[in-house]
Formats: sequence, C-alpha cells, structure tokens
Amino acid sequence: MVQGCFFNGESCKAVVERVTDWLASVQNQRKVIAVSHGLTGRIIRGVYKQLKKEEALKLDVSHKTFFKFSNQHIERISYE
Repeated sequence: MVQGCFFNGESCKAVVERVTDWLASVQNQRKVIAVSHGLTGRIIRGVYKQLKKEEALKLDVSHKTFFKFSNQHIERISYE
C-alpha cells in the first residue's frame, strides 16, 4: 500500500519537511555534496525549485547523474 510518496514508510509530507529543514541548514555553506535515492532526489529538487508535489514527483530519476544547485538553478551533469 502506498502512503504519501513511500511504500509503507515515511509520508511524502514528512520527507518534504525533513528536506526543507536540511536545505535551510546548508544554505549558507559554500559547498555541500549530498547523495540520495531517486525519489528523495526528486523531492530535494522539488523543494529547492518550489515545485508542487505532483511536479516534483514527475522529475526524472537518472543513474550516472549529478545535479548542481546554485542561485535557484539546477544544472544536470551526466557522465558515462
């Protein structure tokens, strides 16, 4: 059974709150490297860009890809 975003786990609302708090805690850091699973990565990008839940959940999940966040812009960097 799906509850929120995650299967039998943390609700989407709880993840959004956790991600929002974390992003606020690192906003003044010069450089931060974060690693996440696909769905959480979508939520991180969605919160950063202030997307609606439905928009964030449609973001792609890519292997071999980094996302660079800077000045409200997200740059996709892929490698082979």
